[in-house]
Amino acid sequence: MGHEILVYADEVTKRLNYTLEVIGDARGISFSVTNDALRFLNYPGIKVNYSNFPFEAKVPTIPSSDLLFHEDLRTILQEKKKWQNTDLIAFDGVPDILASIFFVVTCYDEYLATELDKHGRMLLKNKTIYKFGWHRQLIVERWSLAFIRFIENENNTKIGVKEIPFRVVPTFDIDNTFAFKLKGGPRRWLSISRDWLKRDKERILLRKEVLEGNCDDPYDTFDKIKSIAKRGFPVHVFWLVGSYAQYDRNISIQNAEHRQVIHKLSEHVTIGIHPSYRSHASELYLRKEKEDLEELLSHRVNYSRQHFLKFRIPTTYEHLLNIGITDDFTMGFAEDIGFRMGLSRPVHWFNLRTNTKTNLVIHPFAYMDGTLLEYQHWDAENAKNEIQFVKDEVKRFGGDFIFIWHNETIGDYGKWKGWSDVLDFSLGEG
Repeated sequence: MGHEILVYADEVTKRLNYTLEVIGDARGISFSVTNDALRFLNYPGIKVNYSNFPFEAKVPTIPSSDLLFHEDLRTILQEKKKWQNTDLIAFDGVPDILASIFFVVTCYDEYLATELDKHGRMLLKNKTIYKFGWHRQLIVERWSLAFIRFIENENNTKIGVKEIPFRVVPTFDIDNTFAFKLKGGPRRWLSISRDWLKRDKERILLRKEVLEGNCDDPYDTFDKIKSIAKRGFPVHVFWLVGSYAQYDRNISIQNAEHRQVIHKLSEHVTIGIHPSYRSHASELYLRKEKEDLEELLSHRVNYSRQHFLKFRIPTTYEHLLNIGITDDFTMGFAEDIGFRMGLSRPVHWFNLRTNTKTNLVIHPFAYMDGTLLEYQHWDAENAKNEIQFVKDEVKRFGGDFIFIWHNETIGDYGKWKGWSDVLDFSLGEG
């Protein structure tokens, strides 16, 4: 760590300490908080007052709302207001840069959400950062740097700020390992019947060719995923192994060939669990699916991303912690690209229900393939332009540029024809 900055507050709280860690730890800056006014006044180093205490001497002061000094969840009036030429969230009329950071990075508004989509997910339109037009910005990083600049200016000094490194981190969800292979019994005949009813001759012929061994299954893109890992990218793959259900349609994890595919890819990439659709509220399902994957891989599974991005704060995260997951990659939007936590680097999850920083590390992602085509209805070229915008934001402020693709969307098959080029674009130097 570099300089230690002393912050005065009326009360030293877990919320305030966590917020300062989010700002400082990745940048090599150490903060210390005190409620001892004399110690603060006599401190010879860099300092800032985060309170309404009437110091007689002139000290650098920023407005303080009550948000970081509560221990409960409560509805608070939120407005957009300026402070030092920076747009912030004002809580009950007070524009508070530290509370703004805490509010966004903890997804405070999601704890209070009542309107959900058909999959039980919070609607993007109800997110504060969306309503204020910030969801495609690394708003927490922008506020963090504004806070640091204010301290530098008011203390007439320069703080040695370490740059946050930029990385491209490709991730893949495996919802359906194969389109045609290894799908037998009634399921196979139902699929064939559906193709005939739709008169989908191309799919009927392709299925025949695949099953006769004359061509590869269109979802068998695992060599491409492997090749990306061989180029040096830190590839993470999340495998759906839950029991067959309406939204969980992968091949059984007990199938020997399926097991071989997973095991073979695990030699090249990090395999995590892709918990089933119904697991978001069930620790029982989460635990069983994790144990099944661990038994196959013969090692512990630490990483997770929820199927359909379906999770509820804090319940799902509490369950993940209970079963031994250390890192989760679910944090992002389904409806649009952007930054759900206002940053693009790993941070420890702060549980507002218990008012504590936890050991679960959250890895926010910037976009998902389905968002581009199925939600936003962009063509491949428009998608590249939009991706470039969020990628440039991450390059500017630092962090991991994480994106989600599926094995079935990178094979240039069906409606995804031509989209593997968008994945290659995301991996590129642009």
